[in-house]
Amino acid sequence: MMSYYKCCTLCPRNCGVNRLTGEIGFCGETADLRIGVALIHKGEEPPLIGMGGSGTIFISGCNLGCTFCQNYQVSQSENGITSLGKKVSPEEFADICAALRDAGAENINIVTGSHTVPGLVEGFIAAKNKNVNIPVLWNSSGYDSVEALELLKDYVDIYLPD
Repeated sequence: MMSYYKCCTLCPRNCGVNRLTGEIGFCGETADLRIGVALIHKGEEPPLIGMGGSGTIFISGCNLGCTFCQNYQVSQSENGITSLGKKVSPEEFADICAALRDAGAENINIVTGSHTVPGLVEGFIAAKNKNVNIPVLWNSSGYDSVEALELLKDYVDIYLPD
């Protein structure tokens, strides 16, 4: 799965860098999966949050780089790599998902993950192995490649491009 980072074409920018060797793509990231923030968020669309809220995981970096970004602190790059975020393994990602579920989250809401799909898929598999069986919400900019969406199809339940 990580071979997708070797000549990165995970988003339509097709920057082609080798993120496995530490090269940084347009997204500001290497092949590491980094999480900026994980929390219960009650500000999503009401049908999605239910009573417990959305278990929102903001992924570091972004493949758009909008100047008006509301998530600038976790999505924009400064001096090459994104300024906020903690590198996590698939098992650590699964633990975060389980903690959000245990805190009452109605779903796992991945925000701006388009450039980290292979790492997220590994995390989704690890989360399933830890019995995290709540829906996964793909909350992206909509700037996803067909290839990345194909990788997600068995793991994502709800798509929310905005």
